Amino acid sequence: MNNNIAIFWDLDNTYLTTREHFGINEEYLIDVIDSIHNLFKDDCIRIFRAYADYEKIRNVQSRIQKRRVIPKHVFSSNSGSDNRKNASDIELCLDALEIAIKNNDINYFVIITADKDMISLMHRLKYYGKYIHLIYLEAAISDDRLILDFANDSISLETLTNLTKKEELTEDDLNKGAQDALQVVKDFYKRNHEKTNVFLGLPFFKQDMIKKGYSGIEAETILNYCFRESILDYEDLGDNKIKIVVKQQANI
Repeated sequence: MNNNIAIFWDLDNTYLTTREHFGINEEYLIDVIDSIHNLFKDDCIRIFRAYADYEKIRNVQSRIQKRRVIPKHVFSSNSGSDNRKNASDIELCLDALEIAIKNNDINYFVIITADKDMISLMHRLKYYGKYIHLIYLEAAISDDRLILDFANDSISLETLTNLTKKEELTEDDLNKGAQDALQVVKDFYKRNHEKTNVFLGLPFFKQDMIKKGYSGIEAETILNYCFRESILDYEDLGDNKIKIVVKQQANI
């Protein structure tokens, strides 16, 4: 085909959402890059940029550079994943529009995202006469597929990288997960025993469970199981925050 291609990857968005659904780690991001290079092997990739707060996704910046991807660091506050995703969205959209306006020879835009926030950008790029190829996360848009209507072509990350969800957790899985969850909580408070104002909330609990091979969704399922079985307990701190603690005389 020999298209001149510009690729814009909302890496923060993709990483956070894919990790939530599938429990992937940073190595998966390298798989995505290799799969994209293979998908467009007959074309000329002129621009390949990946937007993220690389202070929070560590150990990937130099590795993606070696695969001819330009990392675009986007600073975000500590106020949560939504803030991170929005910061990357804005920076990506501004850059993509600038390239579309200034580079008439780039006729093919690839947008990699895990939600529908790119619809406005895709609509504007089509207005400029650009061909839009969307790479999306099926698990994240299954209830609202409107974004696909704004693409000339599309492929899911699941198809592109052979990404599959695990089967539903069995009773044995829940029991094993409860042991891992209990250990996560104990280890957290052991590490922070001198910091009396520090507590384990849901985001950091999920993060530590993901390191053990669970998805974010599985981590929440296991946590609720632990609450029901009186293995763990929580204190409601308001503002959608909870403090997770070990239940007195945990039943495990």
